Amino acid sequence: QELMTAAEKAQLWPNINVAFGGISDPEGFKEVYFKISNDGIGPAIIEEFSLTYHEKEFDSWLSICRDQLTEEQENAFFEHVEYKNSMLKRKQIIPAGESVILFQMGFDQPENFQYLFRRFFGDQQPKFSLRYRSVFEDEWKVEGKLDTDDPPVPVEK
Repeated sequence: QELMTAAEKAQLWPNINVAFGGISDPEGFKEVYFKISNDGIGPAIIEEFSLTYHEKEFDSWLSICRDQLTEEQENAFFEHVEYKNSMLKRKQIIPAGESVILFQMGFDQPENFQYLFRRFFGDQQPKFSLRYRSVFEDEWKVEGKLDTDDPPVPVEK
């Protein structure tokens, strides 16, 4: 019985992976993104998602960027930036094989905006925490900085 239950669960396990990256040239970044992907074979059901930067909680990556800019910088920044911004919600389902881009920005004048993204590297990176579950109520948590490569950890109930 236990072996059958374990086999059934394994057939529907979600596996969330985190990716932070970008496209750059000698002038700097032209595009940056942060996404999560469900590389498992079952749906991932979001239970909790949080973002912090310098011990302050934010609702989105865009909010973090805005918090770091003066009004003048913000006006100039968004005049030259194309962006996508998404938020994860509790009970949101990410199907197997699907990705959600939480933050993506493309710059038409990348050299002017490097000051913002230099703040987000090394120890200065925003931190995130994501807890999700399977349809069988098993839970995992993945957390860290943007460039984390730590695998999800099971959550004990």
